[in-house]
Amino acid sequence: MYNLLYNQPQKLMLLAGCSTVCTTVAEAAKMWNLIVGPPLSDRFALQLCYGASSPALSDRNRFPTLFRTHPSATVHNPTRIKLMKKFGWSRVAILQQAEEVFISTVEDLETRCMEANIEIVTRQSFLSDPGDAVRNLRRQDARVIVGLFYVVAARRVLCEMYKQKLYGKSYTWFFIGESS
Repeated sequence: MYNLLYNQPQKLMLLAGCSTVCTTVAEAAKMWNLIVGPPLSDRFALQLCYGASSPALSDRNRFPTLFRTHPSATVHNPTRIKLMKKFGWSRVAILQQAEEVFISTVEDLETRCMEANIEIVTRQSFLSDPGDAVRNLRRQDARVIVGLFYVVAARRVLCEMYKQKLYGKSYTWFFIGESS
């Protein structure tokens, strides 16, 4: 990326898609002093992320030159809370992949659950293998589960969910449509 930025032609924009890539590029852009300025200035660079939903990317101190067209993943949390209230679910569990986008989304969800008097039975996290985390959901007798993870991990979660028999009319899973 260093050679790309410091060789001609002059770069006006950096594009990134998913939250993981966008976060990395945005943090690097700050170190290269890529700034947003008036179009007539001699140093004008903008970072645009079209598919990044990490709530952390809303931090203007950390990402001063970043703009995105995709809303923060926390935008779904009020709807999750309303659905839980509508169906009378007062105990929920959270299963998350250990990625910044999901960690910060879960932190917001936990706050909203607390405000709505919804108990979080357990919060389970995993890096790549969700096996232990899903088994812990079973041990905690989790029935309403919010799942926050990328598609590749979702396949593993679904297989483990099947093995642990965490499906059927006694279980409700919330998934997101996030891709990697």
